[in-house]
Amino acid sequence: MFNQHQLLVLFLKKIQQQDLVLPHLPEITEQILAQATLGFPQQALVDLLEQDACIGHRLITIVNSGLFLVPQGTVSTLEQAVAGAGESHCYNLVLAASIEHSFISTHERVWSIMDDIWQNAITLTAQAGALMIDYQHRHQTELSLSELMLIGLLHNIGSLPILAEVEAATNLFNDEPQLYEMMRKLQQPMSNAVLARISLPSAVVNGIQKWADISYMPDEVSYIDFIRAAAFYSGLLNAGEAKAERLYYYHQRGLAVSIDDWQKQSFLDNYHAIRLCYQ
Repeated sequence: MFNQHQLLVLFLKKIQQQDLVLPHLPEITEQILAQATLGFPQQALVDLLEQDACIGHRLITIVNSGLFLVPQGTVSTLEQAVAGAGESHCYNLVLAASIEHSFISTHERVWSIMDDIWQNAITLTAQAGALMIDYQHRHQTELSLSELMLIGLLHNIGSLPILAEVEAATNLFNDEPQLYEMMRKLQQPMSNAVLARISLPSAVVNGIQKWADISYMPDEVSYIDFIRAAAFYSGLLNAGEAKAERLYYYHQRGLAVSIDDWQKQSFLDNYHAIRLCYQ
């Protein structure tokens, strides 16, 4: 059994020596992302997606949600999903459809923790996404819902290497509170290690790396604002007695962060539509 300091030293050394067990995406997703910068003929992309029924079905579900360019409930084939998503969203949505595969373990205790982390990621993504959709109705912005969803789903990706180590050596941690505290403290370096092997847009990488660093304040409204506002609202980021002050800051930046805003039917509809994409 290790104490907290010994565990920090152990994991930091593994990062430096590049000896971490890093999460792997499904092979089909790796192939698609490797070609993303070169562009893919639509049919070639469909042919690849047909090799993984789970990812293909998830992509159809996401595109069929009505959150993008396609009317809700009108997509039934991969060809329609790929065409409907459009090139600007498709690669992000394929990656988003694949992420859940990384939150799977054969170890019952680790699986339970992974599921907790995944459900928190879905909730954060749905809250931040509903905030963005509302914002887009009232402001002109080039921010992309598909990129925001990636940040939300991957916001705690740094926990996976730690859980992989726990799966391999169950004597590392004696209790879950210690494990969650270790994941919190090592979130940034572990996330950096994972992100180094995934090809993502720079704005997505920046969002994953900086969302929990409240000393970092973007000059313009960015993905971080939506992720962070949702995290403060839900308690994922603990603002303590300063919660109202934190949320008022995002209100001043044009985000709908009041209780009344979050109880509007349009907000709830978008929140539930995003949740259903990943359940």
